[in-house]
Amino acid sequence: MRKLSIKWTDEANQEYICTLNRLKRMYGALKVHVKIKEKVNEVVKILSSFPFSGAVFMEIEEMEIRKIVVTSNYSIFYKVLDEEIIIVSFWNNKQDLSNLTFE
Repeated sequence: MRKLSIKWTDEANQEYICTLNRLKRMYGALKVHVKIKEKVNEVVKILSSFPFSGAVFMEIEEMEIRKIVVTSNYSIFYKVLDEEIIIVSFWNNKQDLSNLTFE
């Protein structure tokens, strides 16, 4: 199977960047933000080769939204299209899932 390209929605990218910035402010010396970034890069690389590795979270208009856990605290929600994977949310798992929306 060929590798699919990965694209982030603006909202997902903003969630990810805000999370990294917050972690850097809170735990800068511990480099938590660097560890999260490395783990996200690892998971995205896996998704590119194995797009169906995440569990189906829900279906919207006949489109499956999948979830893959990055760490115990963070998950990525995404959808698989013919030629690419669209990351629709970078989610803090401590949040209430009822607040999660997809556009």
